[in-house]
Amino acid sequence: MERLNQGKQLSELRGLGFDLVRVYVGVTLFVRGVTYVGDGMILRGYLETASSYWALPMALSHLIIIAHLAGGLMLAVGFLTRLAASAQIPVLLGAVFLVHLPEGPLVAGSGLDFAAIVLVLLVGYSAFGSGSFSVDHLLEARALPLEEPRRLEPTPAEG
Repeated sequence: MERLNQGKQLSELRGLGFDLVRVYVGVTLFVRGVTYVGDGMILRGYLETASSYWALPMALSHLIIIAHLAGGLMLAVGFLTRLAASAQIPVLLGAVFLVHLPEGPLVAGSGLDFAAIVLVLLVGYSAFGSGSFSVDHLLEARALPLEEPRRLEPTPAEG
């Protein structure tokens, strides 16, 4: 009986795992953005391997940093989660297919595995949104209900 109660308690907290992964992904993306701010040559080095046009790596590096910093924070707290995750998807697509995949899928320390996992998680969060431990959920719970819809047909008492 006690085991049944533990299983019920765990199933009630199932969404907590979803939220913990969201927070981890958000913090990781934010930290990656901070790393790129601290040493911009890392990011430009990645981008220059994908493009030989000199202005593109510079412009993209700024967009990637902003996406990682703002989107990472938004994901970590669960604020506009679908939008934050969707904004990261093009960045991670570029990381997977333009930066890490050309290095080779079996190269140790290439970062392909991590970028691919984060990409899959972002697709999931953009599709399903945040869990119950998020700012999005808090805002939904506090939203005032709209006024009740008016009846178009008269009730029997009115008729």
